[in-house]
Amino acid sequence: MSDLVDPERLDVLLRRIRREVERGPLPSAQVAVARAGRLVAFETYGDAGPDTRYVLQSVGGRSSRAWCGS
Repeated sequence: MSDLVDPERLDVLLRRIRREVERGPLPSAQVAVARAGRLVAFETYGDAGPDTRYVLQSVGGRSSRAWCGS
């Protein structure tokens, strides 16, 4: 994974999402991070299971690079 994304930045992102579910208004969240065609992280938080489906929201490329280093 470390050759695809900065592990520290990825950890910051995942901790923030988990915190928003645990302390914020979100009942659940799923996040998938891909780089160079490879899935580098997939996490589910809160009242969701691995098979829970959401309306897809995508982060723009610029934001993705800022979080995961590029």
